[in-house]
Amino acid sequence: MEKEQQTQSTVSQEQSQSESVDQQSYSYSHKLLNILLGAFVAAVVIVAALLCQARVQVMERDFLLEQQKLGQSWVENALESLGRWREKAIETINYVSQAEMFRLFIHDCEEACGSKIDLLQSQEVRLDEAIPYILLVNN
Repeated sequence: MEKEQQTQSTVSQEQSQSESVDQQSYSYSHKLLNILLGAFVAAVVIVAALLCQARVQVMERDFLLEQQKLGQSWVENALESLGRWREKAIETINYVSQAEMFRLFIHDCEEACGSKIDLLQSQEVRLDEAIPYILLVNN
């Protein structure tokens, strides 16, 4: 009986040791699985954060390009408007300058001829209408 008890106690000790080893290996594999699962979740979160950051950068770049196009279009329109305004201003300046030169010419004609030329004094007269008088004075 004693041998049976010793055998049973040895068997129970072996079983408890194997259970202990099983629990330790289970505990170790469980910890390893938890660590791997945590690392996987962290990797997924990091990849998602990087993808979000890349998407934000693309959206920001697109927004800035759109703003640049809008600004460039505005500047081009402003330059075109300024160019038209400049042309009109030069046209007006030339008209006024020519009108003043025409008035000076009339004044010179009046002094040279000694009489007033009523047609040339009119402010509505055009230069092409005055050419015969100009030729008359120069001859």
